[in-house]
Amino acid sequence: MPTPALIPQQAVAVLRARYPLALICTLCALLLATQPASYAKSNLTEEARLAYVCAECRLDLAEVERVRAIRAERPSTPPWSSRGPRRR
Repeated sequence: MPTPALIPQQAVAVLRARYPLALICTLCALLLATQPASYAKSNLTEEARLAYVCAECRLDLAEVERVRAIRAERPSTPPWSSRGPRRR
């Protein structure tokens, strides 16, 4: 029987237990490096390492924010509603 999939937070906890010094994306649980030597040139602080978000997740978050901004600029009522002027 296959094992159930873990949610990202659970997967991060499992990976941190196995690789305590690893660099792991906290949103998608992507294991980026298991040894500090692999990410030493990035100059990450311990807090930044523990809260790291990979580039793909950052792009996804930026896209969500872009869509949210576009929706906020649009009027909330369609032009054909009774509240707005009618077009013919």
